[in-house]
Amino acid sequence: MRRTLGRAIADFLVHIRMERSFSRNTATAYRRDLRSFTRFLALQGADPELLDPEDIGRPDVRAYLVHLAAERGLKSSSASRHLACLRSFFRFLAEDERWQISHDPTLGVRHPKTARRVPSVLSVAEVERLLAASEKVSPYPQRDRALIQLLVQTGCRVGEVARLRLEHLDLDRNTATFLGKGEKDRVVPVTPTTVAQLRRYLEEERPRLARNASEASTGPGAAVFLNTRGRPLSAGGVRRLFREIRKHAGIGKRVTVHTLRYTCLTFLMEAGVDLRMLQELAGHASLHTTQLYTHLAQWRKTDAVMKHPFA
Repeated sequence: MRRTLGRAIADFLVHIRMERSFSRNTATAYRRDLRSFTRFLALQGADPELLDPEDIGRPDVRAYLVHLAAERGLKSSSASRHLACLRSFFRFLAEDERWQISHDPTLGVRHPKTARRVPSVLSVAEVERLLAASEKVSPYPQRDRALIQLLVQTGCRVGEVARLRLEHLDLDRNTATFLGKGEKDRVVPVTPTTVAQLRRYLEEERPRLARNASEASTGPGAAVFLNTRGRPLSAGGVRRLFREIRKHAGIGKRVTVHTLRYTCLTFLMEAGVDLRMLQELAGHASLHTTQLYTHLAQWRKTDAVMKHPFA
């Protein structure tokens, strides 16, 4: 086997999809980051179709991180993502019996320092305005309200709600099963008010939407949320709909549909849900990610105290 960087990347991408069951989106992100690294090496005079991964050293990785910051202006969080991708790639090459490179050039390379950014969170009043506005932006108000209510109540990701199927809902037991990152399922409780709203949508509007489809939109494997053509509402469709609802609600600050996830998890943290339980509900692989909400809840408390008339 000819040992080239291009072949190594191809083997790695097959490995993360077939053996580690990474999602298509995650695999695409890894491919994009590795292409970026390959282009950088080409700028330095290397030929990716001839370069043996064994010949890549720690100075190359460090120079690449400098390039990302200086030439491309990437934030430290984005540069950290690129480094994490390279770590996974070279770890695979070190452990895989076909490659077994003698050294990992990412060892000893530190992650760029990342400034912790406090994400935007909606107030209860703003959530209520969103819910009210969701009933006024399209001919399908029950669908739109059910969608926003499910997002803000469960804290699910946009991609998860887009992949939600009828068979994933158990409204008699008040649960929804979401397919999260890494193709991992998690069962999340659904409150009675959200269950009632979902039932209204499923009984009153979804049958009308399904009639618009040329292909079958019924059966257990069909999508819960449909667009006006009766097809599954995509993640992009969810984002576009949210932008219309946000505009109609008159919320001026910069928020995205992902803000609903931040809002839900912050509300739960403030209500006393412990970190481990919050990690399970959110589907976080690392408790470190969940700990952000501890800082966020504390920041909100401090902000509230600072509004005291004698502060």
